[in-house]
Amino acid sequence: MKPAMRTAGAKGRASKPQARFRVSVCLLAALLAGACAGFARATETVLVLYGERSSLAAVAIFDETFRAALRAKPSFNIDVASEFLDIGRDPGDEYFQLAARFLREKYRNTRLLAVVAGGPMAMEFLLQRGAETFPQATVIHAYVDRDWLAGRPIPENVIGIPPLFDVAKTIDVALRIHPNARRLVVVAGGSVMDRHLQAFFRRDAPRFAGRATFEYWDDLPFAETLRKLAALPADSVVLTSSVLRDQTGKWYTGRESIQLMSAVSSAPIYGIISPQIGYGLVGGYMPRIEDTGRIVGGIVLRLAAGEKLTASTLIETQPSHYIFDWRQLQRWRVPEHRLPEGSVVLFKEPSLWEKYRWQIVVGSALALVIFLLCVAEAVLIARFMAERRKRRHSEEELRESEQRMSLAARAAGLGSWLWDLRSNTIAVSERAASVLGVEEGEHIGFERFLSMVHPEDRRSARAAMERLRVDRVEFDHEMRLLRSDGAIRWIESRGRAEFGGDGQPVRVRGVAIDITSRKEAQAEARRHRDQAAHLSRVNVLGQLSGALAHELNQPLSAILSNAEAAQRYLAQGTANSDELREILSDIIADDQRAGAVIDRLRALLKRGESKHASLSINDLVRDIERLCHSDLVTRNVRLETQLTPDLHPVSGDRVQLEQVLLNLVVNACDAMEDSDPSQRLITIRTELADTGNLRILVSDRGPGLPPGDDERVFEPFVTSKAKGMGLGLSISRSIVAAHGGRLWAANNAAGGATFCFTLPVLAMAEAA
Repeated sequence: MKPAMRTAGAKGRASKPQARFRVSVCLLAALLAGACAGFARATETVLVLYGERSSLAAVAIFDETFRAALRAKPSFNIDVASEFLDIGRDPGDEYFQLAARFLREKYRNTRLLAVVAGGPMAMEFLLQRGAETFPQATVIHAYVDRDWLAGRPIPENVIGIPPLFDVAKTIDVALRIHPNARRLVVVAGGSVMDRHLQAFFRRDAPRFAGRATFEYWDDLPFAETLRKLAALPADSVVLTSSVLRDQTGKWYTGRESIQLMSAVSSAPIYGIISPQIGYGLVGGYMPRIEDTGRIVGGIVLRLAAGEKLTASTLIETQPSHYIFDWRQLQRWRVPEHRLPEGSVVLFKEPSLWEKYRWQIVVGSALALVIFLLCVAEAVLIARFMAERRKRRHSEEELRESEQRMSLAARAAGLGSWLWDLRSNTIAVSERAASVLGVEEGEHIGFERFLSMVHPEDRRSARAAMERLRVDRVEFDHEMRLLRSDGAIRWIESRGRAEFGGDGQPVRVRGVAIDITSRKEAQAEARRHRDQAAHLSRVNVLGQLSGALAHELNQPLSAILSNAEAAQRYLAQGTANSDELREILSDIIADDQRAGAVIDRLRALLKRGESKHASLSINDLVRDIERLCHSDLVTRNVRLETQLTPDLHPVSGDRVQLEQVLLNLVVNACDAMEDSDPSQRLITIRTELADTGNLRILVSDRGPGLPPGDDERVFEPFVTSKAKGMGLGLSISRSIVAAHGGRLWAANNAAGGATFCFTLPVLAMAEAA
């Protein structure tokens, strides 16, 4: 029977201390609280997934320090949920599937800031089932050592700082503290974690060959282990990580097994797990669970602040410490001077001075009471005067701060607004009122405000503001406003919800800035880019002019030949209707062929606004193949296409995307000018990328890119062609970026280069 899974949730919130202040201080606190109210944050949820039972000491210590680290930053409203899977008792795949299904259903509608893997067994579960259980969450491993992670594929969304288990330092300090020790006994149990931790001792034991001999008591009945510990000779030292399960299948907590072993052992016991200090361990070199809780709490706060963390941005290892139990040092007559410098000694009994310090201090203080009473009144008067001066100084600083904030807002062109959700009205500052064309301080109804928004932006503005009310996310939106004077202004607005005592949003406070000039500059930049793109197309078509003339000459020659043949038949009087019908069909087909070439040329040569429509990328490749056919034949270049069928359509401008493909094909031909004709091959491949985008690859067999030029070739005016402008690749990258994709280049292992670009499928483009 599988153990039941227990869940517990706790919500960490920082409380405000209650104290009595003077009336003036209360007023100041109220002003400061009002000023800071705008910085309230939406609730974020962090799931801590423990692989073991909730009764383990390490779990309780980590949970306490982790939550304390979150409470230290009350500006972040983070809710902590906990799950205890007890995987160590049943690490089977069937149990993993059951647990994954349970967690997926339970947290299906919860937006998780992060999932914390509490221990190696929880990390093992998330490595196997995390992708299907929490597909979008960042995973933070806690107290998972580097040896456990080694050899396992770690996804990019997994981060953390592993603890350092340097068992060699524990063995070394035990031998230095007990210089007569010649026999080291390593005690371990039979659980997965017992075997994993015992492997540390086996790994480092060979380094001490000649100083002591090692014995390994693996997976014995615990009663037998206790009996053998009681019979150890005086030259022995015990090393252990605890016994979690013995040979009989009985389970113990780490502290429980250490306490039982210490009670009967005739030799000192050293270990590597910090929560076991105080239950019989003399000490050792070990990471502290308290440090792990604080470190993981710090990582969660950084994620809540919006940092994009990866494994490379964190320190490599959590440091360890020499930690000892003072009571066990006394039991085994170990003087403190033998301990390494910087050691942490716990449970040290205080001296007489430390025990009775307060009594001594109080007795001495009685002699000063009379004197203090004499000067108390003077001190109180001086303090009152100082507080009065401090209050006046604080009031002046507050006024100056408000003035500076007002000046800064004006200098930045910021206008503030406040949306009262209860009355559904919006109040605006002077700057915001000038942008909207209303009176300062005027309360504008929500529907009236939407009527000021440009009709094309009204629907998205309403959706963004309603989403803020429902989902409690920050508001960040750009929109156009129609002023009463007919002017159109672009504004960028950002806001954040403020919540009442019941946890419901009551108002939204934000700022707005007029970005009309920036939008006009962006539009001007797009016009310049389109002009440059048009010039680039004309340049490329100029290079293909000879081949295009040949492409047109073929259907025109065929039309002439068929027309002359028809004339001869008519002149001879031998023509019949079937022959004439066949000749006319050939003339129509050749005319349509020539017309298609002319239409493609006209589209590429024409200047105009970018027009996005649903396109088949495979059809686009076939068009370019037909357009370049004659030029490829002239250059002795073969073109192969590997087109994945049934690809989703993309949303884009046909002419601009044809220009990108045309540039890449012409560049590939130019790169192979000096290659052997038999090796001149261009391959165009289309496929669906893992990200859901479409990927188009154009490969050649030329000399490839010079080292370090895989990014430089996309810079404007960088070219290796004698007659090139150096704009083709730069413009192509701009076009792909404007379509929501990315263009890059890399050399092929077998020679040549591949230029690859991605485009979002139509469904993704619409969602954006």
